[in-house]
Amino acid sequence: MIALMMSEKKLGPKVYGLFESGQIQKYYQHRCFRVDEQKDPKLVQELAQKLARIHSTVVPIKKDSKWMFSFFDNSYSDANKRFDLKSLYEECNCETLKTHDLIQELEWLKETIIKTDSPVTFTHIDFR
Repeated sequence: MIALMMSEKKLGPKVYGLFESGQIQKYYQHRCFRVDEQKDPKLVQELAQKLARIHSTVVPIKKDSKWMFSFFDNSYSDANKRFDLKSLYEECNCETLKTHDLIQELEWLKETIIKTDSPVTFTHIDFR
C-alpha cells in the first residue's frame, strides 16, 4: 500500500504488482550521492525537497511509538526461540554483541524514545 502511494507521487519506484506476500517494483541502478554532488546547492535543495515530501506524506502507519516496543521484544524473543544467539555471536565473531547486553540496550532505546517524545513519521529505508 505504501509502496503504491510513493510510486503514484513519483517518490518511489514504479509498482508493477502487489501481492499478499510482496510486491514487484521497477529496478533502478543506484549510485552513491558523491561528495562533489553534496556540495552542489541545487542538488542538495532538490534532494531536501523530495525527502521533505516523503516525510510529510500521510501514510497508514501507527502514529505512536509503542508498536516499536512490541516489535523489538517480539523480534528478540523470536530470534531466541529460533537460534542460540550466544553461540551465533561467537561463531560470527560479533564483538559488540558478545560484550553488550542486548536486552539492556533495547530497554535504553525504549526509554530514549519515550523521553524524546518525537512524532512518528514515515521515512525512507534505503536512502543512499
